[in-house]
Amino acid sequence: MCRIGRGNLCANWKAIGDTVDGAFAEFVKVPAENAYALPDELDFRTGALVEPLSCAVRGMHRLQVQPGESALVIGAGTMGLLLQQLILRAGASRVATVDTNEGKLPLAQEMGADAVATGTEDLGRFDVAVDATGAAPAIESAFDALKRGGRLMVFGVAHGDAKISLSPFRIYNDEIIVLGSMAVLHSYGPALELMAAGAIDARSMLTHDFPLDGFADALENVRAGRGVKSQVLPGA
Repeated sequence: MCRIGRGNLCANWKAIGDTVDGAFAEFVKVPAENAYALPDELDFRTGALVEPLSCAVRGMHRLQVQPGESALVIGAGTMGLLLQQLILRAGASRVATVDTNEGKLPLAQEMGADAVATGTEDLGRFDVAVDATGAAPAIESAFDALKRGGRLMVFGVAHGDAKISLSPFRIYNDEIIVLGSMAVLHSYGPALELMAAGAIDARSMLTHDFPLDGFADALENVRAGRGVKSQVLPGA
């Protein structure tokens, strides 16, 4: 079943490399409508970040950040930093980024965060908050950091059985809006244009490279929380 115009919500969503095999194959056949030409301005390394950026663009379509609003981003990994950059481009007056991995915070600050921290305490209240971790405690802390009338977007992917505890009275009394954002929807083309125009600093997030035979090392690097984006380069 699919809602018309909401293909990302199809129960049998055929995502290549996710629900349909692909991605790690030497050759992959895809529908023509899924294929985009890589502009001359982009190399393959930065081009690889167009897909995650398209997810962040979809999130921004849902969140609708307005000029002058304050924003909290939970998670300073690839997705959190992409969202932080898009929120700043939308005209947010103040953006704070939080990550329990203190080593990720300097890059968030270099990319324009007004404040960085390992927790939400002492950061004040925000008009919008985005969780890019999928961790239940992080989502709850983002909710608690909202102003009255604020908006919370659950962007990170939580385990299917995870539960969170939010005050229904506060959602009612403070008119809090809770949003979800699922992958991509009419956002890949705009993401490609943003990346090609240099609107996103992708290069700074590409912190580690590995050759093809170092695939296991790349996975271990990610699990250890080192750097931001680890890439496997088959031609290295």
